Amino acid sequence: MFMNKNEERIIILLQSFELKPHLSEEKILQEITNAIENLIGSDFAKLTEILYRVDVDEKQLKENLRQAAPEQVAQIIARMLLERHKQKLALRRQFQTSKNHIPEDEKW
Repeated sequence: MFMNKNEERIIILLQSFELKPHLSEEKILQEITNAIENLIGSDFAKLTEILYRVDVDEKQLKENLRQAAPEQVAQIIARMLLERHKQKLALRRQFQTSKNHIPEDEKW
């Protein structure tokens, strides 16, 4: 699958949140917001693809955007992308930890 520069930038920034803890959440959020602003203007279909792939809650997104001023749209989307990514990281950690606590006689 071909990724354009903005899509690639968003994915890299989401991964940076996990891999580069020295970057502040606000800095990452601002960079994601900038990439989303570019996608809104240039490739909205790609933006919806990213939202789908990251599994952002569509109902919640629509509700948040319905109440937002137009200049806040990119930041709201960015925040929801980052929050969803954080949820996924927490779930991965939870299941990695519980995987290590399987009694020896129950392991395959």
